[in-house]
Amino acid sequence: MPMQQAQARMFLAMLRREVEDLAAGIESAEADAVRARGAGNLDRQAELLVRAGALDRRMYEVHRMIARLQTRFPDADDLAPEPA
Repeated sequence: MPMQQAQARMFLAMLRREVEDLAAGIESAEADAVRARGAGNLDRQAELLVRAGALDRRMYEVHRMIARLQTRFPDADDLAPEPA
């Protein structure tokens, strides 16, 4: 079990980094969509909103993975390194 705990800690750290990256991507796509709308480029705005939606769905999946890991390995979360 210690090996599984170590793997769970590593995976939690990776998933947390992915959450940060996804959040930044969503924020960027939404801000770009606002700018595209302001410039009258509605096609680009739609593309960016679709991208933000896809990133948001991935964020949901990652949060579900984190929750499952925390349920299966409750102690691993206490020892997981903070994302860099």
